[in-house]
Amino acid sequence: MTNPTLNEIPAIDETVIAALDAETAMEATTKTAALEALRVRYAPLARHAGFVQTEYDYAHESDTTDHYRGGDGTKVHAILAVDCFDRTTTDVGRGEQTGDRLYLLESGQWLRIERTGTWSAWSGASEGWSCGAIAKVTDEEVAAEYDLGEIVKELSKQLTIMATKLPARLSGVRARTEAARALLDAIAKG
Repeated sequence: MTNPTLNEIPAIDETVIAALDAETAMEATTKTAALEALRVRYAPLARHAGFVQTEYDYAHESDTTDHYRGGDGTKVHAILAVDCFDRTTTDVGRGEQTGDRLYLLESGQWLRIERTGTWSAWSGASEGWSCGAIAKVTDEEVAAEYDLGEIVKELSKQLTIMATKLPARLSGVRARTEAARALLDAIAKG
């Protein structure tokens, strides 16, 4: 066996390395700017979305849930942006629930939750999960940790679902407004 020499190491074009470094930096900057634009554009719609569930517990035919709450203690509306919740099987009909989710809050911030828990397919068996970590994250952190295409895909899916529900909500609000208006008119007429 002979000793390796520098001649055996392939030469790499330094201009390719420099271009790759520049494009990588541009990609991060552009991806972060795209996430900021998504966040600014769609966060106001989150007020019409659901709440961020942070805990689920099922035991003996009843279940309880808890939700992420703002500083004033009220539940916060958000649009699901990435769903990496997963179930693994550890035994017949039983397993673990793990993973994380990324939400776009109505406040215009990103929220990442990480869950841990167990599941069971057996009747009457308890199961549940809770969030081990809940953190607001920046556009830069989202850009580094998540695929932009997956975020766009999930936001599109969630906004499509929301769009199908909004007309019925609007009809309900209009009906309640009209009922209140009719009551005011009746009171005014004496």
